[in-house]
Amino acid sequence: MATAPDGQSVRGLDQETLARRTVAILEEVGGQPVPDVPLVETFRDQVAVRIPASHSFAVLERLRDDEGLRFDLLVDVTCVHWPHRPAPLGAFDVVYHLVSIQEGHRVRLKVACPDPDEGVDSAVPLWESANLMEREARDMFGVTFRGHPDPRRILMSDDFDGWPLRKDFPYRGH
Repeated sequence: MATAPDGQSVRGLDQETLARRTVAILEEVGGQPVPDVPLVETFRDQVAVRIPASHSFAVLERLRDDEGLRFDLLVDVTCVHWPHRPAPLGAFDVVYHLVSIQEGHRVRLKVACPDPDEGVDSAVPLWESANLMEREARDMFGVTFRGHPDPRRILMSDDFDGWPLRKDFPYRGH
């Protein structure tokens, strides 16, 4: 989306308003923030809202369906590996980038995933585009997306052992 020199959106809601609206949606669905962790993070004029894994699907659904927000495009689903990050966040973040084509705004959501085997709920029922992105994240980081319709590997062979984008993966491979 186009931004003005001050970092504000040329169209759509500004980042602070989007963060407040997302936090309000989290409260409406009964989600509690991750203890002792900032709910809203800002880096280089980009806002990210941290939502708990237990309410990620409900928050994503509300962001898609809310008349004032209309996040109709899931641009990206990826993971970040933090091998030494302590609880309550744990070693992984699942990151969602959403855009409202009609309204012209965007938001970034971070979902802490302490246990990659437990993972997070799949966003495929909300956006079909999540299908391949979640498969790629699973294949590269080993994070499970519960309820995914086709969790097969997409980039690595079926007999490949390991998760190549984890920071603890051997530098020269196996």
